[in-house]
Amino acid sequence: MKFKSGSAGTYSYWASLQDSGPILIKGASGLPVSQLSAGADYRFRFINICPEELRLSISLGIAGKPVQWRAIAKDGADLPPQQATLREAKFNLGVGETYGFDFQPQAKATLTLEAKGETQTRTATLGVQ
Repeated sequence: MKFKSGSAGTYSYWASLQDSGPILIKGASGLPVSQLSAGADYRFRFINICPEELRLSISLGIAGKPVQWRAIAKDGADLPPQQATLREAKFNLGVGETYGFDFQPQAKATLTLEAKGETQTRTATLGVQ
């Protein structure tokens, strides 16, 4: 999940599958805790590719309170500077939509990344060292 400014990065992907299938993180369900480093830059890309979950609510937070991240892309296109703003790390993701965000954790913490659909919810724990 790390990237350097101006270079290609490795992204985290979320996708909703059929009702009986999982919401995926990095192409798999049930990932172990991921470790992030305070002060490092991370890029997250979220994709909803299945019509069974008409809308996913995505959030990244500490103890239920959203952290801040910067919106950088929508549907494969970079956002213009006036739209690439720092905002609360929560949004709704419709079928066929793709969003990209930059995130830089500031201090040691335990983050929860959540994708909540109409029929299921998945979470991942991201530890910050």
